Amino acid sequence: METINSKDAYYALYERGTFGNRPKTWNSLSEIVASGHRDLVCMRYKTQLKGGAGMTEYNLTLEEVPAVIDEWKAKGAIEDRICFNESMPDPRLIIQGELMTDEEHFTLHYSTVKKPMRLALREEQRNAKGMVAMTLLRQAMWDTDYERMHLIFDRWPTGIVEFSTWECAVGDHPGCNTIFWEVRNY
Repeated sequence: METINSKDAYYALYERGTFGNRPKTWNSLSEIVASGHRDLVCMRYKTQLKGGAGMTEYNLTLEEVPAVIDEWKAKGAIEDRICFNESMPDPRLIIQGELMTDEEHFTLHYSTVKKPMRLALREEQRNAKGMVAMTLLRQAMWDTDYERMHLIFDRWPTGIVEFSTWECAVGDHPGCNTIFWEVRNY
């Protein structure tokens, strides 16, 4: 059985597109500028700092990014471990959360709040199991994404899958409305 035991292992798979659809992503501010992207971005730190703190900032303008990079570096971050992705259309979110399975059924921990996931789950946390969980996802996800979700669990059956689903197409795969943000066993 295959597992993903570290954030580094996850990011290596994510950057290769292993989980399917993903937002436009960049590994530096200069890459964003060179791409011509001028809309809001999110920043993520690819590693956790001592004490387990992860760092994420949402909906930043390109002008705000240098100050956040400096702030993170002052906390011990290494600049080449910072990555970026396009901000997503949060007002059009349907459902997002974490999905996992045991030998008997799927368990879904989710929110319908139309904010970035971490903020949405602070505001609202719901749970569903089994057929109720699968029905919620089947109603929200487009066919390609629902099939991709099952392929992910075929390969990583004990993984926890973080996802967000919108009412519109998102990401770099046409015909998809879901981003699988993370698959982890850590």
